[in-house]
Formats: sequence, structure tokens, C-alpha cells
Amino acid sequence: MLTVASVSVAYGEQVVLDAASLSIQPGARIALCGANGSGKSTLLRIAAGLNRPDSGSVNVASSTRVAYLPQSGVGPADGCVGDELRRAFEEQLALESELRRVEDRLVEERDEAKIEGLLVRYQELVDVVGTDGEREREVALAEVLSGLGFAGDDAARECTEFSSGWQMRIALGRVLLRRADILLLDEPSNYLDLDARQWLERYLRDYEGAYAIVAHDRELLDRTCDEVVEVYRGSLTRYPCSFSTYLERRQAELDEMARRYEEQQQEIARIESFVRKYRANASKARMVQSRVKYLERLPRLEPPPVQSKVAFHFPPAPRSGRVVVAAEELSVSYGERRVLSEVSVAVERGDRLALVGSNGVGKSTLLRALVGAVPAHGGSVRFGTSVEVGYFTPEGGGTTQVGAVQTDAAGGRGTEAGGSVLGGSSLVADLAGSRSVLELTEALAPRDMVPHVRSLLGAFLFRGDEVYKQLGVLSGGERSRVALVRLLLSPTNLLLLDEPTSHLDLSAIAVLADALSHYEGSMLFISHDEYFNAKLASKVVRVDDSGVRLYPGDWEYYTWKREQELGDTGGGDPPAGAAGRVAGDRATSSGNGSRRRSGRRSAAREEELMRSLERLEARAAEIHEELGRPDVLRDGSRSRALKRELEANAAEQTAVTQEWEEAHHA
Repeated sequence: MLTVASVSVAYGEQVVLDAASLSIQPGARIALCGANGSGKSTLLRIAAGLNRPDSGSVNVASSTRVAYLPQSGVGPADGCVGDELRRAFEEQLALESELRRVEDRLVEERDEAKIEGLLVRYQELVDVVGTDGEREREVALAEVLSGLGFAGDDAARECTEFSSGWQMRIALGRVLLRRADILLLDEPSNYLDLDARQWLERYLRDYEGAYAIVAHDRELLDRTCDEVVEVYRGSLTRYPCSFSTYLERRQAELDEMARRYEEQQQEIARIESFVRKYRANASKARMVQSRVKYLERLPRLEPPPVQSKVAFHFPPAPRSGRVVVAAEELSVSYGERRVLSEVSVAVERGDRLALVGSNGVGKSTLLRALVGAVPAHGGSVRFGTSVEVGYFTPEGGGTTQVGAVQTDAAGGRGTEAGGSVLGGSSLVADLAGSRSVLELTEALAPRDMVPHVRSLLGAFLFRGDEVYKQLGVLSGGERSRVALVRLLLSPTNLLLLDEPTSHLDLSAIAVLADALSHYEGSMLFISHDEYFNAKLASKVVRVDDSGVRLYPGDWEYYTWKREQELGDTGGGDPPAGAAGRVAGDRATSSGNGSRRRSGRRSAAREEELMRSLERLEARAAEIHEELGRPDVLRDGSRSRALKRELEANAAEQTAVTQEWEEAHHA
């Protein structure tokens, strides 16, 4: 359908694409990957017909419709959101108009040959636009609006009322609604929260057309693409496999490249040593000359790209108390708008809590309230003993704050309704000077980490001379990456991280996730990257309009549990090991924000808990009955799955029972 043939692009001396070719056929699901600056976005723009290559061509089959989403830079459109999204239907409306004209001509036409031709065209148009186009369009519009996180009345709001991130959602919605034969999507999940990202994943899996995607979201690529095209040093290489398999294969290739490169370097060194040793020896002149000519003719292998393997360990930090930080009945308002309402959540020593929920529900506000960056209007925040906090936010180009929790006048460690809780230094002050990225990082690094600073900066995309950039001229994304490096080098035992992966590529995300997986302190973090969440989360806290709820298992357990709640699977087995993960349930963690203080329990909540317990007991009875059947007992995988579900069920019954007892005796 679409072919990019031998295209070359250069910016001055820098060659971006060198005789690169790409073919997108019907049904293709392509993940386009490569290092930052390798030419992925350039290739998509060329394929979309927006950029002209220096040489080569782009060929699109007749009647093939191509839709393109840029990575950023979409400005607000005139009019309301609904009308802007309906622009996606312009082609369909034109076809419907033609359909009506064909119908009119069929009524009037008397020539049988022409009638036959009109009937053929009529059927072609009906196949494309359907028989009830207007209703189908409105259903599709409602699905996209809801899936991308827009509220029910947002369709009538002016586009100019929305932030730049929501402008990108509007642009993505318009592209998806076109139902083009080929989608070219450049970072479509960049501005999506987790719920919208998961909806996009399902949408793409069911998409009937072809697509090529550039994304730093490995879970999205893994679940929606079945082939990978890598842009590397101007050329394209196709891998007909999943993204995870590609990573394994590519790593094996890079290891082999590194081995061959090292062997050649050793060979060159041996020959150069021979030449130096015998250059002045007349009897060896012929051999020396032969060796020199050999080196001149030798095709030099290029070193493999820099790998993100960093020898890194966190600086030691004091052991904290059992409860590291707890918010109780916390409320925050911006003007008349209540963002958080009586939220209770706690982080215990060793917890790694992923904070999830749609954009705008108050996740970032909760982190800011914990560190005193926004005032609370009710409730309290209390920190445990010996807590050293590291806080990261992408706002303002990325800043961090690191320090000990300050003690209030009453001797407590925390705040009642909004006092300052976090002391220490901020990266904002660090960036005010004229030091370079390297100078700042070396100054912050513990002595044993100084030799590894260049590698750490390289993993976070500061490579070559970029480490000498002055701090005052850094872009927003560069500031954010410096902030993360600074945080990793600081001695803390509690990390509060707001979207730490937002300015990182896949390799840098992997480095950060790996470093944090070895962190011995506690974490409360927000990320829309599923790989990052799956790598780190030991528990999940979901924030929505109904309050805050703890899912007392890892990311796999959370996704399984949400599927059960939403009815997406029609019932399924819990993930392996779920019972063990569920054991740290509401009963053992004070992080369940939906659990109000005992004095506020209601009869309605007791009734809700009883219904939950009855459902669990009924399912347990069904499992016991199944386990008594001979055919199930002979089926090892089925019986093991049922036993895991029974263990998870028992743990959840214990937790619900304890919560009911607390509510009943309040």
C-alpha cells in the first residue's frame, strides 16, 4: 500500500537516512524504533508526504488513505472538541454525498449499461460508508472521547480551553476516527494517562488497517505490533517478531558486534606494535610495508552503540520507621475546585506503591501535598522517624527536592492542613549557576560513584560533549534528566516520583527501572509506562472520583483484578503467586484510602462489605466443588490455577472480614 524507496536525508554533515526503504502492506503492525535522533520521526513525516527526502521516493497505492499523528506541536483548533473530531469524517461525508447522487441517478437513468455501472458504484459506496453512517459516526465519536479520557460534556467545550497535552489527545482522536488504511503514529501515548493508554492498546489491537508506531512505551509496542523496523546509522532493518523478542535478538547482535570489534582492535594493536618495533630494521622493511598496506586496506568495524548498562548503586540512607509517611483524611482544593477529598494513604517501609488513575483525579496533587508544595485544606500528613525524602516532578522542565523531613513546633514530623514538611535543597538553585552537567553530577556523586558518572549520564542521554553543556541553557527535557540523575545520587529512604519516565527513551527507562529495582527504601510513584510499573510496583493505589483504593498485590495482580472488576475477561485465573501478593492486604497496610477512620463508617459500607464477602464465599464453594472432580484433578495446570485462586480468595476474605469488623465496631 505504501512504499518508501531508497530515501536519503542529511542535515549538513549529519546523514539521518541513507538509502532507507520501508514497505507497509495491508494488516502490517510495525514498531519503528531506534535511538533518539536516529531519524524515526523524519521517516514518518516522509511517509506521510510532509517532508521531501534529498533522494528516493514515496509511493502510495491509489485510494489508500494515510493518517499521520505528529509527536507534538499541535495547536488548539477553532470550535468545540466534538466538531474538531468530526472533521475526521469529511471523507466519509463526501462518499455519502456521492452515494445520494448515485441513488438519484439510478431513479432517473434508463440506459441498462449505465444502470449496471451505477449499481456497481452504489455497492462499493455502501460497503465503505455502511447503511447508517450518521449513527455509526456518533457511536465511534463517543467511544473515542470516552477512551481518551474526555468527560461527557467535554465535546461541547471549546478546544482552546484545553492544555497542550489534551490538544494532542484531540489530534489523536481525529486521526483514529478517520479509520485510514494506514496510521503513522509518532509517540501516540506520550500525553495519555494509564487508562487512556490501555484503551489505545485495545483499539489498535482491533484496528482493521495497518499502522507504524514510534513509541517509548515497550508494553504498548509489545502488545500491538508483530514486527519491528529499527533505524540504525541511516539504514532500516526488519525484525519479524514481537518487540520483546526483538530486544533479545538485537542484544545478541550487539554482543556479537562488540566481540568482533574488540577482536579487530586487538589485531590492529598487534600489527601497529609490530610496525613500530621494526620500522627502522632494514631486513624487516618488506614485512613492515606489507603490514602498513594491510592496515590501510582493512575495512574498519564500527563500535556498537553505547549500551545502557551502568554499574550503579544508591548511596546508603538511614533505616526509617515502619510507617514512612501517612496522609489521613487529606483534602486539597484549587480555588472552589476540590481535587482531593478526605484521602487516606500510607507508605510502609519497603513499599513500592504505584499511584494510578485518570489525568486530573489528583495523583500529582497528592504527591505535592505530601511534600508541602501545595497547602492542604483538611487532614494531616505524618512522616515516620529518620525519613530522608527525594521528590521529583516534571513541572518546570523537571525539578527535584531532597532533604530530611522538618520537625514542627509540636515535635511531630509532618503537617496539619498544609504546613511545610520537606527541607533540603532543590535543583532549581543548582541550575542557576554556570556549571556544566558533568561538574554538577561529579559534585553530587559519592566518591565511589565518581568514576561511573560519565556512564550514568550517557545512560540518561548525555553523551559525548553534551556532558559539558552549561546548566543554564538546558532544555526542559534535559533539565528533567539531570534532575533524575541528581535524585539517584542522593541518600534517601523515601522517593516520591511524578512521571519520572516522561523525557526518557526506552533504554533510559530500562536503566532507571533497573536502578530503582535495587533501591532499598520506599517509593510512591506515578508513571504511565506499564513496563516501569510492572518492574517496580509491589502494591497499587488507584485514585478516581469515588476515592482511593489499595490493590495489595504487584502490577500483574492489579491488572488481573481490574479486568475482573470491569468484566473484560468473563472470569479468569489469578496470576501465579497472586495469593502471596494479596496477603499484604488492607489488613496489613494502612494505604487503603477507601477505608475511612472508624468513626466515619456507615451502615451502607457494612452492607457493601457483606455482599463482597458473600460473593467470595460463593466463589470459594464453586472452586472446592471443581477441585473434587476427577477430570480437574487429572488436569495439573487447571488444578494448580484453581488452588492459586482459592488461596487468593481466602486472603481476600480475611481482609474483607477484618475491614467489616472495624466498620461494625466503629
